[in-house]
Amino acid sequence: MVSSRRNSTTNISSSTPSMSTAQQESGDDKPSTSKMSSEEKVDSPPIWRKFSHPPFNNNRNMQLQLANNRGTKDDWGASLRYAINEEQSTSLGPTVDSAETSSISSDTTVATPVISPSVYERFIVLSDNLTDLVKAVMEEAKKNTDAESCSLFLIDEENNELVANVFDNANEEIKELRVPVGDGVVGCVAKTRTMMNVKDAKKCPFFYAQVDELTGYHTKNILCFPIIDNSGALVGVGELCNKQSENSKGFTRTDEKYAKNFASYCANSIAHCLFYKKIQEASTRSHMATEMMVQGSHLKIAEDDIQRLLKDPLRDWRYFNQNFNDFSFAPRNIGENHFHKASMMFFEDLGFTTRYRINKRKLSYLVLRISAGYRTVPYHNWSHAFAVAHFCWLMMRTEACTNALTDLERLSLIIACLCHDIDHRGTTNSFQLQSKTPLAQLYSSEGSVLERHHYAQTVSILHMPECDILEQLTTLQYRTVLSNIREIILATDIAAHLKKASRIHDMVEIGYNPMSNDHHYLLTCLIMTASDLSDQSKNFNNAKLIAENIYKEFFAQGDLEAEIGVTPLEMMDREKAFVPQVQLEFLDSIGLPVFKMLAEIIPDGKSTYDAIRANQLCWNALKEEIQSSDSGVRQCLTYLKDEDIERKVIEKVRETDPRAAEIASKRFNTITSNGHVPSTSTDIFEGYLEEYQNPIDQICMPNHNNNHEEQPVMRLLPKKNSTKKATEEAALLKQPDCDGLLLNRRARPRRLWRRACQLARSVSESCASCSPMPNRRQISSEDDSESA
Repeated sequence: MVSSRRNSTTNISSSTPSMSTAQQESGDDKPSTSKMSSEEKVDSPPIWRKFSHPPFNNNRNMQLQLANNRGTKDDWGASLRYAINEEQSTSLGPTVDSAETSSISSDTTVATPVISPSVYERFIVLSDNLTDLVKAVMEEAKKNTDAESCSLFLIDEENNELVANVFDNANEEIKELRVPVGDGVVGCVAKTRTMMNVKDAKKCPFFYAQVDELTGYHTKNILCFPIIDNSGALVGVGELCNKQSENSKGFTRTDEKYAKNFASYCANSIAHCLFYKKIQEASTRSHMATEMMVQGSHLKIAEDDIQRLLKDPLRDWRYFNQNFNDFSFAPRNIGENHFHKASMMFFEDLGFTTRYRINKRKLSYLVLRISAGYRTVPYHNWSHAFAVAHFCWLMMRTEACTNALTDLERLSLIIACLCHDIDHRGTTNSFQLQSKTPLAQLYSSEGSVLERHHYAQTVSILHMPECDILEQLTTLQYRTVLSNIREIILATDIAAHLKKASRIHDMVEIGYNPMSNDHHYLLTCLIMTASDLSDQSKNFNNAKLIAENIYKEFFAQGDLEAEIGVTPLEMMDREKAFVPQVQLEFLDSIGLPVFKMLAEIIPDGKSTYDAIRANQLCWNALKEEIQSSDSGVRQCLTYLKDEDIERKVIEKVRETDPRAAEIASKRFNTITSNGHVPSTSTDIFEGYLEEYQNPIDQICMPNHNNNHEEQPVMRLLPKKNSTKKATEEAALLKQPDCDGLLLNRRARPRRLWRRACQLARSVSESCASCSPMPNRRQISSEDDSESA
């Protein structure tokens, strides 16, 4: 039975009907089922044995084509093995006589080879890496069949092709080999899902000679078998080439049996691997979608927070501090509770709210949403964004920037500064690439991974209907602003800045040309970079505290890199980093050149360059001080907060450069910080608030209208009871600090107090915003006429 199956498929000819070879030699006149005309073959096919494999019935036409186009046994040998089963025949082909059966009886007595379970266990272990699994399968198949080479083709259902990516005896230049299903021996096996044993590859009509030409390999004989999983789906095709046994004419019956059993192991292992890969891809897509979501977008901004910003009038910059408009003022000193209000003030002070008809509620929601988008990392957080925006606001108020940049460019700069580090993870671009994070996979080809993510987050927020402060812009203006924001945020990448530093230097040398678009671009990039580094242009105490936060982030990244086996940079290694030395190198290479070029283009910013130079001297003095002390101090950051060491450093600098020491030690009196409103000229409110708390509360707070609702026109005192309980989703605004609100009691003449009461009463009765600044009043025409 087996021998007849072996030779029956090779004796079908498409040209002339004939008897089997065994019949011709014996002279037996018994007709064979294969002895018929061509017409009879088409109309009434020969007698086929029952096939138990379901895919066989679906591919009968292909099997007939194989039989009709095949040569004789002497040409290329018995080729088709649809199933290898001794008890139940499942092969394709007509029956043959006993003479032919006896000619190949040696193959039928071989027992089915046993495959060790350890092989399957080894394959399962490699299921997380398809390449390693394919290599293991190929090596195992070659070892047990004594084949010279093995190839494993996986099915690409989308393109209906077989794909091989791993080769053992191929040209190294070939990275991938694709064969259409139905072409060549491999394609025929994939289409019919049957085993094919080719004794002479050159005489086989299905042999795909182009593969040998591409790989440079000489194929003699082939054993090709389908790999089908438990569900009946085709996973791939295995191809063994060139039996290496002595006096071998090709692969034996034993090899066929082994291939059949081995294919089931391969199918399950590869199916597991492909399924695991799909799970990983789905997880990556899900993670990518999560990464692309706006940080904090799942949180609901508390309506109470929005109302607090809406009902509180837009303030003049003096509301936060008398020195708030000084380049050397550290904006974090006003308190985090005032960052949102001050951010809204930037738009109002520069005239954007009026010029572009920005909705105040949307501006409030935008500022709150941006702050919610920042993570609680040591340095790249919401306070850093506010400090950067404050420096940019100071630049935008200068006459040089007003004349050099357009209003849309200035608006773009303010928005970009607030959003430039949104959703920062506290790591660098290089770490993102090394860790192969979803962000790196998404943006690695373009470079500036984190900066592009910051821009994507910014656009997502601006597209929210409740944050769309640009809704009144024309289409062209809107596109211009988004394009400017993109270029400005990308400019915060220091690597990108270094690439265009020479162009900025050339612009400074030849002078700024307002008619040049390139100069506009370079100037906005320079302002953004300087704003991002502006913490180092304050006093030395502020520079030290900010440096501590920066190196906390660096050291945390260094610890992560050490865990994954990557050697961190010296400045990120907490055991090796010496902060003063690293800061000096940074100021020499980046800080000083940036602020020097900025001071030459914008003369009002020259004080920032002087502050950078003063801090450079202080960092050098601190370096010498730490080096002369116990070496153990270098391993921690506590010396950055040591006031005694700071005084020694300042005194050491004073010996060589008194002016630099004065700049580095300059600190502002914060008595009018944290929401106190000084007067424009006489500071009449300074020092009186605590003594006359109740009168001012009674004058300014009540709203004498018909509905008797409380209208917090001028909230000089903390709001004791919130109108609405803060939601659990997000409470972004802190309640004002009672201890920091009231000033020290100081006696003043009663005449000044009367003037203060008269001013407060007149403002409460005639002004919608209750701001003591005449140029910041929001007075309607009706109220103005009544007050007149």
